Amino acid sequence: MRTEFLLWLGGAMATFLGAATASGTYIATNSILVLVPPVALYCVGNLIIVRLMTEGGMGLAISVSAVAQLLLPRRW
Repeated sequence: MRTEFLLWLGGAMATFLGAATASGTYIATNSILVLVPPVALYCVGNLIIVRLMTEGGMGLAISVSAVAQLLLPRRW
């Protein structure tokens, strides 16, 4: 894997983990305004993953992304 691919993948993982953390805030407050940042972060993360799929292949991008999201801790 190329270094650029790994950097983009790290950015996607950070974005998805940030979105998951922000989603926890929505659960705690139940305010619709708090829901906007996690949705925006999920959209950005998905756009990064689409780029990774075209660059490195769908199987590799999705597999590495799923494993990383399972292994990295989320703060709630």
